[in-house]
Amino acid sequence: MPTITHTPLGKVAAIWGSALIRDANGKMRVLKVDDEVKNGDVILTTQGGFVRINETEPAVAAAAVKPAAGSDVDRVIAGLNDGELDIAPGAGLRGGDGGEFLPGLRVDRISESVTPGLRIGSEQEQGRSGEEARSTQINLTSLSITPPGTGNVAPVAAPGGVTGDEDVTLPVPLRGSDSDGSVVSVTVTSIPPGGTLLLADGTTQVLAGQTLTPQQAEGLLFHPAADFNGKTGITFFVTDNEGLASEPATVTISVTPVNDAPTIVVTANDFVENSAA
Repeated sequence: MPTITHTPLGKVAAIWGSALIRDANGKMRVLKVDDEVKNGDVILTTQGGFVRINETEPAVAAAAVKPAAGSDVDRVIAGLNDGELDIAPGAGLRGGDGGEFLPGLRVDRISESVTPGLRIGSEQEQGRSGEEARSTQINLTSLSITPPGTGNVAPVAAPGGVTGDEDVTLPVPLRGSDSDGSVVSVTVTSIPPGGTLLLADGTTQVLAGQTLTPQQAEGLLFHPAADFNGKTGITFFVTDNEGLASEPATVTISVTPVNDAPTIVVTANDFVENSAA
């Protein structure tokens, strides 16, 4: 696991590898040459990283930080700060293994523990053992990855089927769903020839190509052509709240034949008065 070390007041003189710094408010950013480092700031380096700090008055101090244990940490640090995912490498930093910071990563939980850290010594006082520092260990217990480029998911138009007798008006609800939003409209693309599609009031006709609200589409009525029986259907698609349309779907309509009552047909005949038939 990486070790993060509190540093003395000073200015960064040199960086080997890649390094990040976290201030007292918890803000994380890329550490660059000539950056000011305050007491209590925390520095994290990548594998083999080394940071040289010139103390403000007047001694020069070198802060060596225990190398990070794995490249996963380097890839998640950028995700710790919302709004700073696109961080360009600073002076002395390189891309590649151990030196790149990728967006789309989140640390679900961070546990910290205080352990004896390294000692920071002045180059001008080689005999001094240094001041014992505090180190913070970050344990990555859970990692959630959001694949780049993930966008709006298309809604789905629901196929269905209704059955009824010929010459009878049938309910034909048109429905859809959206896994990451809501369906805001339903568009009818085809209606059986000779049939009539109506709103729930039973009088307002709906035409092919017309767009309806989900509530209107839920109450649609279909009246087949006179004496029609067999199978037909209404095709439609739905659109979500971000304007993305679904693939088309069809509600199948099965019309059962009904035996019609017989009718009497009277034809005209010519008769001659007072004549035998």
